[in-house]
Amino acid sequence: MIKRVYARISIVLIILSIVCIILCGILGNLPVVYPIVFASLGVLFLGVFTVLRIVMLKCPSCSKTLASPQWSKGRTFYCSYCGKPYEYDK
Repeated sequence: MIKRVYARISIVLIILSIVCIILCGILGNLPVVYPIVFASLGVLFLGVFTVLRIVMLKCPSCSKTLASPQWSKGRTFYCSYCGKPYEYDK
């Protein structure tokens, strides 16, 4: 069973990564420090998202594919390898 809290954290991390990278582009005209800080934060958030998704969001039955993160109960996604649905805890 996949914990939904990890799915929610991964969604927040990918949104923060996108926002930081957009801010890096917007603040490109300011002194050198701000774009570098936002670009570094964006890459850091993207890296943490990737590691969290690879480690925690695996298929509960076969562990061969990655589940797509879902904030709340909605559509049911199925594993492309074993065909079973991804089961979240809440």
